[in-house]
Amino acid sequence: MSSENAVGRGKEMTTLTFPEALTENELFMPDNVSSLFQLYSFINPEAEIISFIIEHELLAVLLEAFWQIRRVFGNDIVLELELHHDHEEDFEGLFIIIKNKLSPEDSLNLLDRLDEEWWLYVDDDISNILEIMVRPR
Repeated sequence: MSSENAVGRGKEMTTLTFPEALTENELFMPDNVSSLFQLYSFINPEAEIISFIIEHELLAVLLEAFWQIRRVFGNDIVLELELHHDHEEDFEGLFIIIKNKLSPEDSLNLLDRLDEEWWLYVDDDISNILEIMVRPR
């Protein structure tokens, strides 16, 4: 799934290993929702998730989350986005699901590390509607 792509715009060349189809500049454009399709699998219908992301302005944090999660968990993971609706609790939230082959204990330890190094510093308005969880793969 990964390959090396040399990317440059008249400047020093940078080698990226993931994702294959996006340049570094394209990936970090804040309005590039299509980049999410390269980074995450969508559990719910794509239009439903994208609508939620746009409505709550979550694109930038989802792009950052991808890199932060990979930094902590490594490359042998699958990332999914799943939208949850709880009508009884009047709650709607998006979950980033990190699927990996680690033991449950190791997964939770890495999730704690991600929290301590990055997630706890994310704005409360975002962390109230966006959650990160681990599942076995």
